[in-house]
Amino acid sequence: HNSRIVGRQLSLFLHYLNELFQIDLNKFHLVGHSLGAHIAGFVGADNDGQIARITGLDPAGPIFVELSQSHRLDASDAKFVDVLHTNGGTITKGALGLSIPSGHVDYYCNG
Repeated sequence: HNSRIVGRQLSLFLHYLNELFQIDLNKFHLVGHSLGAHIAGFVGADNDGQIARITGLDPAGPIFVELSQSHRLDASDAKFVDVLHTNGGTITKGALGLSIPSGHVDYYCNG
């Protein structure tokens, strides 16, 4: 998955910023939509869940629904993970979002 590669590169960039400016990962709030939600999760996992917060906006469902938590956004990726689900379900029903709980708090706006 390219999303894992992008997440790793973003994680390396955060480490580079830390070397230059002594940034504190405990103050970061990552927000990602669709694949970006999983990318934010990969960044959090690469940093042993030390990111303060990740917000997933309609995490992508296709492919990810069949993967284990270590391969998609989940509650262990940050100190607090909240997820907003508005389009969860199967692709055959026109839905592309992940409908399974993925965070400490999951909001289901459309049922």
